[in-house]
Amino acid sequence: MNLRDLKTVTIKPGTFLLGSQIQREPRTKVIITRGFDMLTTPVTQELFLKVMGENPSAHQGAAGATTADEDNTSDNLASMRAGTFRLTGDNALCRPVENVSWLDAIRFCNTLSKLSGLTPAYTIDGENVSWPDKECDGWRLPTYCEAEYACKAGTTTDFFFGNALHTPENTPDVRTRLGAPDPRLADYAWYGHNAHAGQTNKYGRWITFTMPVGLKLPNPWGLYDIIGNVKEWVWDLAKRHPKFLVDVKNQNYKTALEVSDPDGPSLTPWENKDRKARAFKGAAYHSIASENHSADDSSDGSSSAAPDIGFRVVRTNALRMKDPHAPYRLTLQ
Repeated sequence: MNLRDLKTVTIKPGTFLLGSQIQREPRTKVIITRGFDMLTTPVTQELFLKVMGENPSAHQGAAGATTADEDNTSDNLASMRAGTFRLTGDNALCRPVENVSWLDAIRFCNTLSKLSGLTPAYTIDGENVSWPDKECDGWRLPTYCEAEYACKAGTTTDFFFGNALHTPENTPDVRTRLGAPDPRLADYAWYGHNAHAGQTNKYGRWITFTMPVGLKLPNPWGLYDIIGNVKEWVWDLAKRHPKFLVDVKNQNYKTALEVSDPDGPSLTPWENKDRKARAFKGAAYHSIASENHSADDSSDGSSSAAPDIGFRVVRTNALRMKDPHAPYRLTLQ
């Protein structure tokens, strides 16, 4: 793979409402003042291997025929980490890289920047990471709000294709794989109802796995797999979201009504004090339908890796905001 083949879309500045009616959360108006280029797909195994010289993914091989035994389900993460879950075939590297920690993603960003002739965005000292220059042109993880802004793509509904026909309120057994999901979801996402090859384990559950990127329809801004397939690391500390942003100094813990370019990290009294937990956005190949809404999120330790978490990269570049076709300066062929 040639790094010149990286495909991005330019995300222009704008505003959106953070959060989701599904989560029954306070809604905050977020203003994004910096435009950015975002990779159209999650980072693939091919790209990660090209840049870092290794492929840590638990899901390797072509999506389709599987050699996994019936106990290797999407819920059995230990077996995937141990490498006992494998798919056979010849298109492995088109699938998203996963089983990478937040720190792995940070190191990838800096390495890709160096190979691209750009300034690395992050300063790394062991497990301590800072992002000193927000205008830096190097590759980086999107912030929590940039990721949600890009996923929603100008829409105001719970899903970027509209409000779900079957919501947690009216779908039976929403925490299981029972109940009828919105049929439109399968056009955009690989998730627990379709990311399988028709095989079940001894408990009758689908044996699910990641799929090659770019096979589903993109969201309105041209982003593929922005829901489903793998969850995606973002820059922010866990719970460092504008809906929790408050005036800590004056002990005012009301939800912020409006905020510009929140990018963390900044601790509030109830947040993770050791600065280790980081957020990720989106749902994965094993997720239930309702988890694929545009504001879905969760978190894990910055050094933790799992077979359902990957990432995609962005970069701030004023030149490309004026000319989206401006070339990158690349040194690796």
